[in-house]
Amino acid sequence: MYLFYGVLCLCFTVFLFAFTLLGARNPVRPFWAGESMFANVLVPFILSTLVLGIACCAKAFMVDVLPSFLEWGYAVMTTVATVVIVKMMGIRKKLAAFSAEEINRADVIQVDFQANGLPEAPINDNPGYRKAA
Repeated sequence: MYLFYGVLCLCFTVFLFAFTLLGARNPVRPFWAGESMFANVLVPFILSTLVLGIACCAKAFMVDVLPSFLEWGYAVMTTVATVVIVKMMGIRKKLAAFSAEEINRADVIQVDFQANGLPEAPINDNPGYRKAA
């Protein structure tokens, strides 16, 4: 069963990475897609499930009894299901839409500022006004 658990961890890692990628690239970020959430929770969790999946797959081939055909079938079905679901998510189209929306948003916010030099100080010629030395 180590092979199946390893493949399951790797497939979960792929799903988590896909959702994290979509959340990070979304111009209107969800509440869970903040910088501190990425740095302290999501990235360590993705890396730990990746390492756990690789370790379980390696352990499956280090024991005396190799994986059976049933376990290979479960692993292949899980992998195929993961690939199909990730393809159905349309990650490329969503990322292209996010980048186009970001470009449009940048065009709207762009400010036309023309500086002709330093602004002049206001002149105050009142008799009680003391000028700086």
